[in-house]
Amino acid sequence: VAGLAWLQFALLLPGLWWAGAHYGAMGIVWARLALGGVMGMGQVWALRVIYGVGLSDSWRAVWRPAVGVAVMACVLAALGQSAVLAGVLLPLRLMMEVLLGAVVYAFTLWALWQLAGRPDGVESFVLDWLTKKTALPWQGRLQKSRS
Repeated sequence: VAGLAWLQFALLLPGLWWAGAHYGAMGIVWARLALGGVMGMGQVWALRVIYGVGLSDSWRAVWRPAVGVAVMACVLAALGQSAVLAGVLLPLRLMMEVLLGAVVYAFTLWALWQLAGRPDGVESFVLDWLTKKTALPWQGRLQKSRS
């Protein structure tokens, strides 16, 4: 596993330098995305070889976040093509896009989790935590009295 990290580091610097020199900032973004995909496949392979985790198990663990990222990227790309934020100052636009991206990603994860039958995972942990943190003091007594 450490070998994969060193391989990523060895590919990252020259790849980003080359992409930046030839295609600018967007080249760096695309190179990082491509390297992330290649390294993700390497990590799936390592999980299979070292721990016996199959491809279907790996896919079940990442499909909802992968779809969430894709939906978020589509929404942000559509927003970038529209004239909605054309006159907004860049720092404010960045904050608005980050907030929108986070909301779209979180909502997509939540919706996919609901559609998948609410399996155990990070979503159920966060929902339990939020439920406990937002419970009002008298809610516990009401639930006890109803039982």
